[in-house]
Amino acid sequence: MVNNPLVSVCVPTYNDSNYLKKSLESIINQTYKDLEIIVCDNASTDNTKEIVDSFKDERIKYYKSSKTTSCITNWNFGLKMAKGECIAIYHSDDIYEPQIIEKEVNFLLSNLRVGAVFSLDKLINEKDIFIGNGVELPKNIGNSAILDFSVLFQELLYKSGSFLVTPTFMTKRNVIDNVGLFDETLKYGDSDGSGSDMALWLKIAEKYSIGILKERLIRRRISRSRGTYRYESTRISRANHFVILDEYLNSSLEAKNIQLKKSVLGQYEFNKFWDDVKISFNLIKQRKQNEARSLLLKSFSWHKLLSSPKTIKNLSKSFMFGFLLLFTLFNVKKQINALNLWLM
Repeated sequence: MVNNPLVSVCVPTYNDSNYLKKSLESIINQTYKDLEIIVCDNASTDNTKEIVDSFKDERIKYYKSSKTTSCITNWNFGLKMAKGECIAIYHSDDIYEPQIIEKEVNFLLSNLRVGAVFSLDKLINEKDIFIGNGVELPKNIGNSAILDFSVLFQELLYKSGSFLVTPTFMTKRNVIDNVGLFDETLKYGDSDGSGSDMALWLKIAEKYSIGILKERLIRRRISRSRGTYRYESTRISRANHFVILDEYLNSSLEAKNIQLKKSVLGQYEFNKFWDDVKISFNLIKQRKQNEARSLLLKSFSWHKLLSSPKTIKNLSKSFMFGFLLLFTLFNVKKQINALNLWLM
């Protein structure tokens, strides 16, 4: 890998004209200049093309699909078009700090066994106002910025969601050539809430290490109109996060070779129990109270509660389970909004 590799920054987009200009400006103004910026327009119906055309930068390449496909297919299109030795997939509604590309490239160059690198995030709303820090790394990781499969997999089991920030992903061309593209079969969900990103991260981690820059190098946009929010607030089936991890527990040789701690497995089962609570709440919002009550009763077991680590967070979630069960039993109709904020 050369010292100043060409970096292909893939920017998949769909009707994001309200945010696209700021996102592209943040990529164009990076301290690292050896870029090609591939805008993959998934058949937008807004003025996306006009915004892209307003930039007079030869590094920008614009492709528009003739029809709207899944977001994963659009991501893969960018990967196929990329010519760089390093490839990033950045989002068209987020804003990137000026040094993210330089720092991620330098990390990949300095750590040859690393197959992909991510950074941490800050959160902004629809008006670009800072609303807080994003993901926090698991305490067990300590000062390590490079994770092998064993550490990464166990921390994903223990934590109820991923701490790898997808729109900060950068990898090497030879890694993609080796492990393949994102799964497009919808095996891990559709465009909203798809788990195909985490599935690829784990495929990479089976053959390479994963790097994390412990700096918040992206301002990631949180909005009720975004796919992730819609997915979490309406889904009534198991989160794709758990579908993938269950699959690895059952079939991956790498996963089966790990001596998993009882506390990790206990917390993982509790996390799925809590996922059932969140599903039940979505069922209540959809006026399916009987289904919610059945799921709550089915998902409860003393073993799950007793085998999970005794943390304040777990205890508070157990209390919320009891409260929600009473809610379904007595047909209480108040405080839905308060519950929704707490569960999300």
